[in-house]
Amino acid sequence: MTDDPTRRVADTPRESWRLTFHFDGESVQLAESERLPMLAPAAVGEPPRGGENSGAWVEVLDSGGTALYHQLLHDPFHLRAEHHSPDGRIEVHWRPPEPTDFEVIVPALRQAETVSVWATPPDEYEGRSAARMQGQFALHERRGDPHGRG
Repeated sequence: MTDDPTRRVADTPRESWRLTFHFDGESVQLAESERLPMLAPAAVGEPPRGGENSGAWVEVLDSGGTALYHQLLHDPFHLRAEHHSPDGRIEVHWRPPEPTDFEVIVPALRQAETVSVWATPPDEYEGRSAARMQGQFALHERRGDPHGRG
């Protein structure tokens, strides 16, 4: 079977999930999820592999645990700070983990059942250790306290 770009466009969902995650400084929870009438960003590059790659990403999974979509995340726990000196140097500083929220837009794929969050543990971020699953959550409408307490 050939990779037909017309078919890919036709299969692109016209709805997405806006997922709001809460990081309490140690663990991640899915605080809120909402379906929206919009296209999600395309998956870019090869899917990263937990236990091998460092960094952070989300995966949308089917009922068998197969990844249908992935999205790379840039510093979702807000641990990295850059200082730009007048002489042009850029220094990177690492902050201790603090509670924060982050949002991700993923496609509302028909086969999607769950979303998993992968990230290098906050205390190992500077050393670029391999990412580990930080949580896996069912995809369904969730409203309430944005800090996962409701």
